[in-house]
Amino acid sequence: MAGESSCAAGSKCFRIGYFAGLANYLCSLYWLLFIPFPAGAIVGWFALSAYLALYPAVWVWLCWRLFSGKKFVAAQTWWSAVGEFFTTDRWQRSSWMILCAGLWVALDMVVARFLSGFPWNFLGVSQYRMLPLIQIASVTGVYGVSFLVVWFSISLAIAFLRVVRQPRLRWGWLIELRLALIALIGTMIFGLNRLLVPLDTDRQLIMALVQPSIRQDVIWNHAKDADRFNKIIELSKLDDLA
Repeated sequence: MAGESSCAAGSKCFRIGYFAGLANYLCSLYWLLFIPFPAGAIVGWFALSAYLALYPAVWVWLCWRLFSGKKFVAAQTWWSAVGEFFTTDRWQRSSWMILCAGLWVALDMVVARFLSGFPWNFLGVSQYRMLPLIQIASVTGVYGVSFLVVWFSISLAIAFLRVVRQPRLRWGWLIELRLALIALIGTMIFGLNRLLVPLDTDRQLIMALVQPSIRQDVIWNHAKDADRFNKIIELSKLDDLA
């Protein structure tokens, strides 16, 4: 979606964002199909995906508007629009990338709260294996991680377009990537330092997580509530024996 500035019209940008978002949510929400109500599961899966896809669509459109997208209407092709994009001031482009990342986070916050919210599958959660990177969440929450992912991704995409569009500028790509790269390196240094600092061992907390395996059809059967609770109690007692 980082090429939204080259859209010839805002409506086209909105459609690009919507169908990209729809494809993403149809795949990531596939688990809704396992709810033991076949017709309802399919309708709910598609309806929720169609609703959530509005947010990336709005994001793409807003990013286009932020960069004065009307300027690119005169461009005859997508490729010529990319060329027009790089005629703008580099600081304007850098500011635009940061604003786009901020918009993504703002829309994530709306998703998490509007109509009781659906705070699931945020972009920052995808980095759960990158321990140094996600340490910043201790300060910013998952939204800070999402911000960095979006900012760096857009910067990387723009840097790639710069290399392809203007191959003679050997280090031109670095101009597009530099701020996001500095922020990423700084975040990684912060995370590594946090991971390497020894924890205070004066206090010790012992805890156990109990995760029973329950079939979907049983979860929705309230007559089985007591059985599910007893299963959790049994697993907790096994932990005491260990």
